[in-house]
Amino acid sequence: MSYAAGLQITGLVTHNWCRTSLSQMGLFQPATYIPASVMFDDPEDVCIRVWALQPAWLYVVRVFIFLATVQSIIATVVIFAYTCMSQLNGQRNILLFIIIDNLVIVSLNSIGCIVFVLELPGSQHYSWSYIEILCASGLSIFASFLTVMELKSPYRNVLSNLDTGRSVFVALIEKLH
Repeated sequence: MSYAAGLQITGLVTHNWCRTSLSQMGLFQPATYIPASVMFDDPEDVCIRVWALQPAWLYVVRVFIFLATVQSIIATVVIFAYTCMSQLNGQRNILLFIIIDNLVIVSLNSIGCIVFVLELPGSQHYSWSYIEILCASGLSIFASFLTVMELKSPYRNVLSNLDTGRSVFVALIEKLH
């Protein structure tokens, strides 16, 4: 089983968990005010503005996060299909699709993070949801890195030796060379 596929699933679960957490905290409502104690475990029950996006920008962010989630699902399905099936037509096209798909995931997650960070209030505290989003993007980037490494000839043996047996994914890659 491909390491990238496993990381992609982990990234997808983390990403969906982030979205659920943000929705429950009301961060996807424009100009939402919540107690600081809920956001930062601060003893002072002070309400702060945690989301200052205009409605139009709010929908843009939602679209970016939705597309990133869809792309994660597509990438996971494709990687699993390529890993588990030994007879595939157009294998080179699938490899190219996996690389492009992972790059799209990284791009969409990065845009979502940048927009989210720019809209945070000027506070010295860091939101756990903000950290979760960065972690989800980091997992996607790491999955993309491992996917590319598995496609590169000099690194195939190194990655395959980390497993107890040669994965079907690595075996298929070797057939292409």
